[in-house]
Amino acid sequence: MSDRLERLWHEQEGRCFYCDGPTYLPSIETKDQARNRLAIEPGVTGSARLLNQHIATVEHLSRKMVCKFCNCHQGGGRSIEAHKRSILARVAAETHPVNRLVEEYDQGRLSWRPLSGPGPQT
Repeated sequence: MSDRLERLWHEQEGRCFYCDGPTYLPSIETKDQARNRLAIEPGVTGSARLLNQHIATVEHLSRKMVCKFCNCHQGGGRSIEAHKRSILARVAAETHPVNRLVEEYDQGRLSWRPLSGPGPQT
C-alpha cells in the first residue's frame, strides 16, 4: 500500500482528489517538515489534529489519493461525483480544514497561499 500511496501522491502532486488541498505523507517528510510546509504552528491547540486531517490516504471507491478529512467524511452510498460535490460545498462554506490555506478560486480551481517557495501553488 505504501508504494501505491507514494506513487499516487506524486502523480497527483500531493493534492487531494476531492478538495484539491495539499496532503502530508509520513514516508516522504517528517511531521516537522509537514507542519512547516502546511503552515501549522506546533504546540498550538488543535495543531496535531489539523496535521492528521492532511494525511494522505487511498480512497477505496475512487482509488485516488485523498486527505484523511475527505476520506473520513465519505457518506455511505454516495457516488464519487456526489462526494466530490459535497466536499467542494464544504470548502465553499468554509467548513473544511483546507480553508485556512485557500487564497482564491481561480478558473474553477482552488488557489493556495504560498506554503513553501515563491508564488501560489496551483
